[in-house]
Amino acid sequence: MVDEFTIIDTLRILSNDRVSIFGRTGSGKTFFAKNYLLPHYTKYVFYDMKRENTDVQHDIIINTPKELKNNIESNNRILYQPKNLTDKDFDSICEVIFNSRNNTLYVDEAAMISTPTKILYWHKVLVTQGRSYDIGIINVSQRPRDIHNTLISESEHLFAFSLSLETDIS
Repeated sequence: MVDEFTIIDTLRILSNDRVSIFGRTGSGKTFFAKNYLLPHYTKYVFYDMKRENTDVQHDIIINTPKELKNNIESNNRILYQPKNLTDKDFDSICEVIFNSRNNTLYVDEAAMISTPTKILYWHKVLVTQGRSYDIGIINVSQRPRDIHNTLISESEHLFAFSLSLETDIS
């Protein structure tokens, strides 16, 4: 089931949309997502690599892809605080979400996973094919130039907070 919500009268977001949020540290990216986006989602996995978002609404805290696989069907709002900060771990999470369908992945610090020249296989699959399976994704990063263009070009919604460098704005 696809959730739909409106932030302002002319902005309609579906739970299987791709959303990118950019802005310097402390500009309100995570606050915006926690308070204005995530409350409207029925199901999500919040990828919290810094382990500092325990205030996000969640049913369970998960630390490994295996735990995620075992709990994704029985919990709607999952806070994923990785035991291992590896590409393999993150790619496995994306694969679990893709195979479970009907979910949204929130990626805090997307630039730690993606670079302008690198995007992991299952992350790309979620971004390019997830919509058909009711999978949404919210990628959050300080600078648009620090992540792979696929994450930006596939986004239906782009939010920018306090970007000051010309290379990030144009």
